[in-house]
Amino acid sequence: TGYLPDSCTNGIPTSTGYKLIGFNPGSDSTVFIDNNNGEGLVQGIEYCYMILASYKDGTPGYPSIEVCDVLVPGTPAILQTSVSTLDADGEILISWAKPIGLDTLPGPFEYILFRSDLDALGSNLNQIHSFTTSDLNDTSYVDTLLNTLNYPYSYKLDLYHDEPDNRFLIGRQEVVSSTWLEIEGWANTNLIQVRKNTPWVNDEFIIYRQNPISLLFDSIGHSKETFYLDEQLKNGEEYCYRVKTIGRRNVNNVHYEAINLSHTGCGTPLDTIPPCPPELTAESLCDSSYNFLVWTNPNNSCAVDVVKYNLYYSPIMDASVQLIDSTLSPNDTSYYHFLPESLAGCYAVTAVDSFNNESNFSIVACVDNCIDYKLPNVFTPNNDGRNDMFVPSNYAYVERVDMKIYNRWGSLVYETEDPDINWDGKRMNSNQLVPPGVYYYVCDVYENRLTGLEVRNIVGFVYVFTEVDAVNNGE
Repeated sequence: TGYLPDSCTNGIPTSTGYKLIGFNPGSDSTVFIDNNNGEGLVQGIEYCYMILASYKDGTPGYPSIEVCDVLVPGTPAILQTSVSTLDADGEILISWAKPIGLDTLPGPFEYILFRSDLDALGSNLNQIHSFTTSDLNDTSYVDTLLNTLNYPYSYKLDLYHDEPDNRFLIGRQEVVSSTWLEIEGWANTNLIQVRKNTPWVNDEFIIYRQNPISLLFDSIGHSKETFYLDEQLKNGEEYCYRVKTIGRRNVNNVHYEAINLSHTGCGTPLDTIPPCPPELTAESLCDSSYNFLVWTNPNNSCAVDVVKYNLYYSPIMDASVQLIDSTLSPNDTSYYHFLPESLAGCYAVTAVDSFNNESNFSIVACVDNCIDYKLPNVFTPNNDGRNDMFVPSNYAYVERVDMKIYNRWGSLVYETEDPDINWDGKRMNSNQLVPPGVYYYVCDVYENRLTGLEVRNIVGFVYVFTEVDAVNNGE
């Protein structure tokens, strides 16, 4: 790694990739044998080490300078697990570098190849092939009858000295997998991720996408990273890919090229990002008894595929709004809300795109009831068919009233809870018209408002005008 410790940093940072493999007690214990806990190390691979001393209280000191070396050569180094053909009965090419350093060891030798199906970690290895060679020049094998369309396979290669009465394991290659792809669909984009379990370093990845007509894989780009974004795709349509990895492997100071083709991977771009919320305004039209809502179309500013809007409503302030309706066109950006009991309410609107992603609520817009309960200041209960009753002007959304009417001496002459009042000028509980003159009223009006049922108090005067004949007739 080339790590050089900072003078203020004790220990070995985990970012270096180093892992603790052993501990020697005592300051005089200065020898350690690394045999991978008895499992053995892979031959022909370079290993690097750092030694760290600790104080008695466990405080780590500074690490040693990094030292590296290659284990005694002799193990075949796998370079390819390349998918040759894509089929339910496909093929994978396994090839490896000829072991070096065995010139003084007479043959014959035997290769034994193991495979783990549908698995990249070698968790279920079984022998699939073996052959004897005298010169080690045969360094490839084509594994057939595999489902290479989607699934990874992993391999391990053993090399034995196969002389009669002198058979022993020379070396064992680590588990190496074929390369497969994971595709994650985004909005108009597929994220292609290269997955592998290989010992070589990949420097470049060539990305291929399948032509839906010819079914051939065409090159669409390259990457230095293990991922690639294929953009400007059509949402909801499946795309399939392969990747060629171009890598290298250094074994015993010999540089080898490692070029491999992956399995296929398919993915469908899906829009999971909701549109931005519309901007909403609301207005009460009292004379027409409805609320009028208008909002903006996000397709004109921050979205491309809004298809409808959801409308939400609450009759009172500071309550959760509930869905009441939807408009089924992105260009339908207004709504008439007729309410039989109260115009008071709060509204929100959301935009829904073609993948049913719903935006956040718009800013909630509230409207209150119109204050339209008004009383006249004169009426003429003379039975002429005009203005004979003391009633309010046209009104709406009043639940009840508490009306009390007094004469000039403070005597109660009429009371009711009927919002229409309907006073005919007669004293209550009698058929006697009150004398003409000015009367004083106190009225509590119970109205449905944004905050719920509210009481509004109104006071005023009403002049009762009666003709003498009308009075006499009334008597």
